[in-house]
Amino acid sequence: MGRMHSRGKGISSSALPYKRTPPSWLKTAASDVEEMIMKAAKKGQMPSQIGVVLRDQHGIPLVKSVTGSKILRILKAHGLAPEIPEDLYFLIKKAVAIRKHLERNRKDKDSKFRLILVESRIHRLARYYKRTKKLPPTWKYRQPPSPVAVAKFPTATMGRMHSRGKGISSSAIPYKRTPPSWVKTAAADVEEMIMKAAKKGQMPSQIGVVLRDQHGIPLVKSVTGSKILRILKAHGLAPEIPEDLYFLIKKAVAIRKHLERNRKDKDSKFRLILVESRIHRLARYYKRTKKLPPTWKYESTTASTLVA
Repeated sequence: MGRMHSRGKGISSSALPYKRTPPSWLKTAASDVEEMIMKAAKKGQMPSQIGVVLRDQHGIPLVKSVTGSKILRILKAHGLAPEIPEDLYFLIKKAVAIRKHLERNRKDKDSKFRLILVESRIHRLARYYKRTKKLPPTWKYRQPPSPVAVAKFPTATMGRMHSRGKGISSSAIPYKRTPPSWVKTAAADVEEMIMKAAKKGQMPSQIGVVLRDQHGIPLVKSVTGSKILRILKAHGLAPEIPEDLYFLIKKAVAIRKHLERNRKDKDSKFRLILVESRIHRLARYYKRTKKLPPTWKYESTTASTLVA
């Protein structure tokens, strides 16, 4: 999606039927369609929700092709149009849900950041609707919004590193652990290729990708009996810092350099907090498993020397 906070524009929109005439299967009269719309509006449904119900349950792909008017105009004609435009209403609903979540989880920095973005969209939309006279000029979004404006709100959960949920990201290892029929390369030659690549500065995962894509070796262990990192350790070529930690530090250094040029980039400041949080967490794990010395410490001032 093209974000509101970047120059790119999104392409999100509903797909209207190609033909603007009523389809052959549709026998419902215009008055019956209007009656269904009014009944749904009285139940508290929004125009887009009414349109979905008419499309999926009654086979009416486009209300305008039957009635000559759009759903919102029909509602306005009968005094049933929502007071707040629909997209603005759902943004306010989202902001209320985030605020309620933050009352229970005060340290959730990600939600605080999301709230800033959502409320920024609310203010922008409100200015547009006041300019087009769809909202009165005195209308104002207040923080937090009154519970009258939004009675109910949805709750959502997301598995993140900063919550108890764990991700499912992993590499897909070949099902068969034996060397495939097309691999004719000897174990000694594979080890030599690994060492050459390591001397060029490539990381274990990068070496694995090169061997898989250029030499057709799907799993180094099936040929040599050892993993890439163990082969590198045996020859004294293993990286000083574990690979995942190295790339996180590299990312943090890149964000800091970006922030030197763009001091007001709040999104990058927030991302830097998350990245450095992961660095500290991984560093504790590697010190506990003795893959890093107990005196090792991540310092933002000297981080660039670690990834130079």
